[in-house]
Amino acid sequence: MPDRATTLTHALAATGITVGGVATGLHYEVLLAGFAGALASLSYLPLMGTWSRVWTLFTSSLAAGYTAPFLAAIPAKMIGDGDISLAALTFTGLLMGLGSQAMIPVAIQKLRARMEGIK
Repeated sequence: MPDRATTLTHALAATGITVGGVATGLHYEVLLAGFAGALASLSYLPLMGTWSRVWTLFTSSLAAGYTAPFLAAIPAKMIGDGDISLAALTFTGLLMGLGSQAMIPVAIQKLRARMEGIK
C-alpha cells in the first residue's frame, strides 16, 4: 500500500494535469495516458522527493499531451487517410509519458551541442 506522501504526490500531479490540460486545450485522454506512463516511469527513475515526483509527473504528462498528436499522425498519414484514432492517440501518449523523462535530457543535450556548433 502506498504511503501518504506518495498518495499526496499523485493527487497533486493529477490535479495539476487536469487544470493545466483544460487550460491548454490538450486532449484530456492523452494527458491521462501520459500521466499513466509517467507513473510507470517512476519505477525506473532514481528515488526523488515529493516535489520532484510531482514535477516529473506533470512534465511527462504535458510532454505527452503536446507530442502524442503529432507522433500519432505520422503512421496515420503513411498507412491511411490521416485520421488518428483515439486508441492511437492514447497509446502514443502512454509511450511519451513513459519515456519522456529519459528523452528530454537527451534532446536538451543535442540541442545544446547544435547551438555550440552554431557559435
